[in-house]
Amino acid sequence: MIKTLRACLMAVAILAPVSGYAQQAEQKACGLLSATKLPAIPGLQIASVNFKASPSGMGSLGPKAMTVEIAVKAATFDAVYSYLCDVVDGKSPITVPMGFR
Repeated sequence: MIKTLRACLMAVAILAPVSGYAQQAEQKACGLLSATKLPAIPGLQIASVNFKASPSGMGSLGPKAMTVEIAVKAATFDAVYSYLCDVVDGKSPITVPMGFR
């Protein structure tokens, strides 16, 4: 039950700031998948989600590749988790954690 509630809250937080119709579906898919990979920390809240173009020099990424940065807050810390996401041929996205700061 709590896991489902957490997923719904994350979806609302991620879907709200997305703009631009052309990349909207890819951004939503990448944002949602990235949010599911956040650590399971009690009280973790998503503060913001940012999408950036894929880093240059990254070999075999498709044209829709992007970096997803999710800023989170918890009782004792704030952090930004980064994920590399790629959508290939309109299929499900693939995300790889890049780290946090």
